[in-house]
Amino acid sequence: MTSIYFVTGLHRSGTTVISEAIADAVGGSMITVSDLAKHIPHLDDLVSNSDVSGTTPNQNGNGSEISQSTPAEYGWYLYSVSGQRYFGFKRKFRSQLSDLMNEVMRRAGSEGIVMKNPWDTANEATLLSEFTDARSIIIRRSLQALEASSLQIMRHPALEGMREGAPTRDERDTSPTRNYESEEYMGALMNNDSLFHGVSRALHSPAARWLLVVLSKWGRRLAILLLIRRIRKLPLDRVGFISYDEMCKDPARGAQWLGHILDPAAFAQSFEGLISPTAQRPSAQCSAVVRALDRYWERAWSDMRRQQIRAGVLAHDCGRRTISPTSS
Repeated sequence: MTSIYFVTGLHRSGTTVISEAIADAVGGSMITVSDLAKHIPHLDDLVSNSDVSGTTPNQNGNGSEISQSTPAEYGWYLYSVSGQRYFGFKRKFRSQLSDLMNEVMRRAGSEGIVMKNPWDTANEATLLSEFTDARSIIIRRSLQALEASSLQIMRHPALEGMREGAPTRDERDTSPTRNYESEEYMGALMNNDSLFHGVSRALHSPAARWLLVVLSKWGRRLAILLLIRRIRKLPLDRVGFISYDEMCKDPARGAQWLGHILDPAAFAQSFEGLISPTAQRPSAQCSAVVRALDRYWERAWSDMRRQQIRAGVLAHDCGRRTISPTSS
């Protein structure tokens, strides 16, 4: 039987490292850049040219570079076939996404797949209704950390010092940003030159960047409220509520909240091997609005976990007991 794990969470919440740890723990495959390139012509050209020249365009803030095996979001595949990055109700979306899953699993020779897509956060009910054997892992990360990480992107010197035009190759190569610094990569994913050039010009305008920061900040806060409202209707036995901050602090204990979905010891061990020692922690300073929303979000996670314990989905001492790491 095919095992499907959907991983969602707001951008900058650790979806990549969590997905990689899950895939390692369950022996599942992940969608990679090479899988997307088969369906996105611009990306295929970029990857092929990079392979020929022996260079790879930088991708993100953790220092990793794009290669054929770089994990990718299935949202970009949906965008290439439907024009939207989240999973919709139309029957064709299920067929298209199923085809991609089967293609990836055949390539990897696995019977399970981990599908990550921040754009589907708060859309988990639709995914689970369409894929009846799937499980959903939703990631919570401190809003303080999310906003600090996003602000760091917009304040990078490669963007701050520019008024118009695209960054130079040197600026692209040294930029620590995740999604906005790699002009070539993002342009290839969009697969639309005119659209991308418009976005690129806006990102290098200080006024436009400031507006984007404000809109993103409040959009993120509204998305959290929507997520909290929707998780209450999700099936308790098919959803895992995990915290990136808890995993960074104590992987063994944080992983126990996925005990009904996978082997928590194997997941914790995989996570420890992937996480950076310098992973960003929440700042001590933040606004009253952020503190209040963080508390509300944390209570929502605690409430859902308590419901899972009362329903017998999770052990009564979940999150408190110590688990032994899986032997190598």
